[in-house]
This record gives sequence, C-alpha cells and structure tokens, in this order.
Amino acid sequence: MKSDRLFNIIYILLNKKVVTAKELAEKFEVSTRTIYRDVDTLTMAGVPIYTDKGAGGGIKLLEDYVLNQSIISSDEKSDIILALDMLRATEYSNTSDTLHKLSILFGSNNTDYVDIDLSDFNHNNQKEIFEIIKKSISSSCTVIMSYRSYNKKEITREICPLKLVFKKQRWYLIAFCKLRKDIRTFRISRIRSLEITNKRFDNKDYKVDDYSIEFGKTSNLIKIKLILKKDCIYRVEEEFLGNYIIDKNDNIIITFESSEDRYLYSYLLSYLDYIVDVEPLYIKQNLKEKVKKILLI
Repeated sequence: MKSDRLFNIIYILLNKKVVTAKELAEKFEVSTRTIYRDVDTLTMAGVPIYTDKGAGGGIKLLEDYVLNQSIISSDEKSDIILALDMLRATEYSNTSDTLHKLSILFGSNNTDYVDIDLSDFNHNNQKEIFEIIKKSISSSCTVIMSYRSYNKKEITREICPLKLVFKKQRWYLIAFCKLRKDIRTFRISRIRSLEITNKRFDNKDYKVDDYSIEFGKTSNLIKIKLILKKDCIYRVEEEFLGNYIIDKNDNIIITFESSEDRYLYSYLLSYLDYIVDVEPLYIKQNLKEKVKKILLI
C-alpha cells in the first residue's frame, strides 16, 4: 500500500539520513519514477524532504525532523512511548521493533525507563500462554485449554478468549466456555496448556464489558477486625493505604471485608508474628486450630 510505503520512506530517512531513489525503488520493488512521485507527495504533505544531485547526494530529510506536532501532540507521543515500553517490559508482546521505530519518528531516545514483571514465579510457560491468547483474541479463533480448577481437578475446555484482565495482583482470562455456554473467568496461573484452533467466533456476540464490570464482586462478605503490633506498620501502610488507626496502646487496628475462604486464613497467618487479636471470634478460633495443626507437623 502507498501509505505504508510513505511511512517507511520517512522511517528509512530518519534512520539512514540519506538514501538514493534507486535504493528505495529496489527495496519497495517499484520504479524510481514512483519513488520520486512519493517524494512529491510527502513534500506536499509538509514533510521537509528534498533531493541532492551529484556525488554523495540522494534523498534527505531536514535535520532534526520528527513527526509534525499537529498530527500527534507531545503528550500523546509520550503516552504512546510509555504504553509501548510498559508492554515491552512485561515481555508479553513483541513491541521492541515498534518502539524503536516510533522513538525515531517521535525524536525520543529515552525508552528504557520502565521495568515491569507481572509473571508468576512458578509458571515457566506463562509467556507462551499469553502469546497464544493474544493470537486467539486478534484472530477470533477458539482454543483448547487444559485447566486446573479450584478443586484441583484438571479439565479440558474449548473456549473463545475475549479479554485479559489484571486484577488484585493476578492475571485472568475472560472467555466464553463452549461447554457451559456462558462467559467464565479463568486464572492464567492455572492454565496448564493452550492449543489454538482454526474455528472462528465473533466476539461481538459477547458482552465482555458488562461482564468485566461485575468481575471480582463477591457475595457473603464478612467484616474482619485485625489488631496488630505496631512493628508491622511498614507492611500495613503498603497494603491498606492509610485505612487503619493506631490505638492508645500503639496497636494497629484494621477493618476490612473478605470472603471466608482459605485465602483469608492464609493472609491472616502471614501476620502471625504480629497478631494481637482477631474478630469475629469464630475466625480467631479457626485460625488457632490451623496454627495447632501446623505445630503438630
């Protein structure tokens, strides 16, 4: 396409500074006459491109040229570079080439100031899984998934991947399950394997945004009151963002809502060295029983 060729001509000139019409013609497999017409098109569009004849001559751009600010503002350039750099840092998308090209076009060299690792420590094939999900969503093809469910049972499902969500320090996949004939949420860390198929689906058939709004809502929440020694203030400040009080004995008092599940007890046990008291009473009693079992090991 002509528009792609014009974009690439600008990129080449920004990268190589000077190039001959013959070199461009050979690269894009067109005639030199077509290249000169492209140069005229770019000039009419306001791109400061010109030609020098003679030894060492060729097609050049005005020195220090970057994309016109009327097309993309400085703030928008920064947002694009930051977004691409964040994707590069996650290692879940091959954005390095795109980032390099746009950095040259935008006149920005500072593209290595973000380092993000959202992967799970014990999930070695997570990058491959993300790539398959990305390909499936972009091509609207179903995948066959092997998945370890909450009850540790391994299941196989054909699903239509719709959206990746990062919530509460975990990655989730929202997908339509062919077996259940409904939208379901799957935790990425529980996916054992994925195989993309050639079966197409139309993602317009599913109201993913509506489902995402409800994602994470939990019923039957209980109010937990946790009293801790002040020695763990450093951790409390990070996890509760000021939603706590200090009593007259310098203890830290935290109140929050949670489902009563194994994750709640695991979380409370992580504070074991600092716990002064826990409410409701039955939660404290259950916690004590779990500690006793640990001592019996």
